Amino acid sequence: MKFNIGRRVSILILGWLLGYPITLQMNLSGVMAAPIKLKLPPPPHRGIAGNRSSAASRDTCPTVSQPLTALVPEYRSPQGNQIWGLTGMEHPTLLFYVPYAKTSIVDLSFTLQDESDPTDTKIVYQNPTIAPTANPGIMRIVLPKSSTPLAENKPYHWFLKLNMNCRSGQRPMFVDGWVQRIEINSNLSEQIDRATSTEKVSLYANNGLSYDAFSTLASLRSTKPQDTELTQDWQNLLDSIDLGYLASQPLSENSRFSGRQAPPKNRVQQLRSTAF
Repeated sequence: MKFNIGRRVSILILGWLLGYPITLQMNLSGVMAAPIKLKLPPPPHRGIAGNRSSAASRDTCPTVSQPLTALVPEYRSPQGNQIWGLTGMEHPTLLFYVPYAKTSIVDLSFTLQDESDPTDTKIVYQNPTIAPTANPGIMRIVLPKSSTPLAENKPYHWFLKLNMNCRSGQRPMFVDGWVQRIEINSNLSEQIDRATSTEKVSLYANNGLSYDAFSTLASLRSTKPQDTELTQDWQNLLDSIDLGYLASQPLSENSRFSGRQAPPKNRVQQLRSTAF
């Protein structure tokens, strides 16, 4: 059975067994493709606690429907929530929902730490002055190629903190979690090299590479905001980590930043105090 389609089509099949319509998708080869859903690998046993969303504000800050939130899987357990995701990239992209306009923000900062040695935390990358976007939305933080590449099989701890002009003198809002780079085997690497951007999203999602799936799909949606299939893929991907309520939030312009790389040893202690 052949399908003369430009990229991919959605077909509606009446689910006469289930009693309601089912939407399936087909890729260019005419092979049925299930809706995109992130496959969640099991997290490390310990040491990756974090906060996917900031605590509710009890001050004079503008009221928002959703707090500062990281677009990353959350693993809940009685021992505490684990905020952790995988990447195959040396310099991954991280996505965050920032619910405040630029006029309400004093400063926005990002820190990436290597905590593999509990007695010697190292700051791998840091930027204390990220330029916030003009309006609330989902922003991208792209680790530049000039920064130290992530080593494989090592979790790195990141922090995004937000100081507001309505919280003068108070502790900043923040989210924190973990990113871990894994080795991409030759078979998957070949598939990624041959794939279209849309197919790459599915490959990343099916292999648990959450940071790469979200950043690739976000880039696609930025270039084709009216594409209904990409909109549905975005909804499905967010639903798979229980953040579907953010699907309608706008994607802000890309936020590349020129922060500081790992400082000289004699400055590590000084900079360490800027992270939680």
